[in-house]
Amino acid sequence: MRKNAFWLLAVLMVVTCLTACDGDQVMDHSKAVLATSKATWQDIQDEVAKLYVAGKITDAQWGQFVTLDAKYRSSHNAAVQALKVYEQVRDKPAEQAVFSALAELDGIIAAAVDLVRAFKGGA
Repeated sequence: MRKNAFWLLAVLMVVTCLTACDGDQVMDHSKAVLATSKATWQDIQDEVAKLYVAGKITDAQWGQFVTLDAKYRSSHNAAVQALKVYEQVRDKPAEQAVFSALAELDGIIAAAVDLVRAFKGGA
């Protein structure tokens, strides 16, 4: 129950902060960061795959990268989900924005649980 209270507080704080910022700046910056991050990660994936195919890294090293890849994907997906929630609520009055964010809470908590599992090395 404490974990749910923490996530609820975190979501409310994020919604409050985002509604106080200029919406277009938040969206533009967030989308740019996500796009750059994704492109960089794809380049890294290509390089690591080439190293693996060429036999320049071991299976254990490949496994380390697979774990990092899961962490990246989970983090990226959580960020995309959070941005979608923000996009849905940014033009609504504060009370309606909070209720909309709360309606998305289950999805956000599920994304966070996936992220924690990825950080712990689970699938």
